[in-house]
Amino acid sequence: MKPVTRYFCLLGVLAIWERGLESSAAATSASSATTASYNTPATGPATPTTAPAPSSDTSASSSSSSSSSSSSSHASAEYVLPDFIQEALKKPLVQVGEEVTQFPTDLWTIIGPYHEITSQEVDLINTKLRETRPDESILPDGSIIKLTPPALIHTLTDDELINSAQFSPDGQYVVTTLLDGTACIWNAATGEHIRILRGHAKTVHSAQFSPDGQYVVTASWDHTARIWNATTGEHIRTLHHATPVNSAQFSPDGQYIVTASWDHTACIWNATTGDEPIRILRSHTNSVSSAQFSPDGQYIVTASWDHTACIWNAATGEHIRILRGHAKTVHSAQFSPDGQYVVTASWDHTARIWNATTGEHIRTLHHATPVNSAQFSPDGQYIVTASWDYTTRIWNATTGKSIHTLHGHTSLINSAQFSPDGQRIVTASNDGTARVYKVAQKVHTFTGDQLLRIVQALQKKLKETAAQEEKKKDEIA
Repeated sequence: MKPVTRYFCLLGVLAIWERGLESSAAATSASSATTASYNTPATGPATPTTAPAPSSDTSASSSSSSSSSSSSSHASAEYVLPDFIQEALKKPLVQVGEEVTQFPTDLWTIIGPYHEITSQEVDLINTKLRETRPDESILPDGSIIKLTPPALIHTLTDDELINSAQFSPDGQYVVTTLLDGTACIWNAATGEHIRILRGHAKTVHSAQFSPDGQYVVTASWDHTARIWNATTGEHIRTLHHATPVNSAQFSPDGQYIVTASWDHTACIWNATTGDEPIRILRSHTNSVSSAQFSPDGQYIVTASWDHTACIWNAATGEHIRILRGHAKTVHSAQFSPDGQYVVTASWDHTARIWNATTGEHIRTLHHATPVNSAQFSPDGQYIVTASWDYTTRIWNATTGKSIHTLHGHTSLINSAQFSPDGQRIVTASNDGTARVYKVAQKVHTFTGDQLLRIVQALQKKLKETAAQEEKKKDEIA
């Protein structure tokens, strides 16, 4: 059966299924109380030195400023650092280069002239932190965030069902996609509706901001993906497929776009020219639901109606690996922030975590109904899933344990995504709303030299432990 026939058959089934589910869902609800440059397309405006905000509205920026001013390198009165961190901060900093200077707070910038904190070193801190604080983790900006009970901040309401909702890279805006062929940009801090992107002839299935926040790419069932100026709403360029387009995503450097289509392919495009795809990924035997670059831009993961997800070499288009195990359509697939894992969401009622290098299935997260999306948190410690059962769930990525369930929607949920700071989640639903929830709070922020002290202390401890184990082996031998 062709994807289009399946889809319209599915709509009929959904209508019957949802009516039966509404009463049980209502009962359940009641009982549950990092910066990349983007080459401006040739026909678009010149790229400014600083990325402009999508509107002149200042409420979001003032909110951001307030948030920034409230965070510092000193712990709040209510928060006490774990013992291992307190001990590490007392130790002298080992000289890395010729001179140890005052370090910046961004983990991804060079700390001193000869050392850069890596994602592996961040994982080292998080692994130790979560031994005693499972609800806390360190983010790329050096802050510790702590999960809190979910609280609704805003409801973004539209007259049409909402297919997807995504934060901008700075977390100040949300872009939603609608059944009526439009995409909308909202102020995430106030819930204000800012701009409508008009031009598609059929439903817009997905939208994503460029890494610098200046552009938006939309994917539509009118057989096109379109690039827009996020500030003005101007349509800049159209990418043409022969069949409906399910998703469109920028590469981490903003230079490329990957699209997923009903024609069983994913295509890589030059975001500046966009005339023809520069590479076509062929292997799936049914519609491709989504396609996304890895954090380093070297790989692409695709999800398909053929029940599989595939990993590809982005530079060559080579098909590297197939992730098999789902029993029904795989609706989305995403890499973890460190690129080591992939999480998939399937209509077989599960989300699954896979080793991206070996393809090994690691863990399964179970819903009672089909799962439309699954995404990692910015630190890779959590996963958020969106399901047909009207709920969004937060899971511990390491244990697979369900931590929180977000209620409120009155129809199936199409997508759920963490904000870049890991403190909010935005959901999109067939009930015509997108909801922004507060799910975590920042409790502490480290400076670069403090982070380096912690890393050095943990690395020293690991070396000492390894040496002791080696000594025991020698004594036994």
